[in-house]
Amino acid sequence: ATAASAALTAAGEQWTELRADVFAALATHPSPASAYDIADEVSRRRGKRVAPNSVYRILDVFVSNNLAMRVESANAYLANSH
Repeated sequence: ATAASAALTAAGEQWTELRADVFAALATHPSPASAYDIADEVSRRRGKRVAPNSVYRILDVFVSNNLAMRVESANAYLANSH
């Protein structure tokens, strides 16, 4: 996650607590995960609901900054290893 936060910050994006939580959930998921899977997991960890829409926006930032990859066929995401 340190490399991910450095890469995102270098790209001019902020590394927020929510983005860190989303990346951690994505990086530890054993298979490609949907935004809904990630939202559920982050909601459980935080003890409050995180909207899938927020997770989609964060995943889009991760994909555009090469921190994650979208698996089109499954509408799911994978963290890129750095």
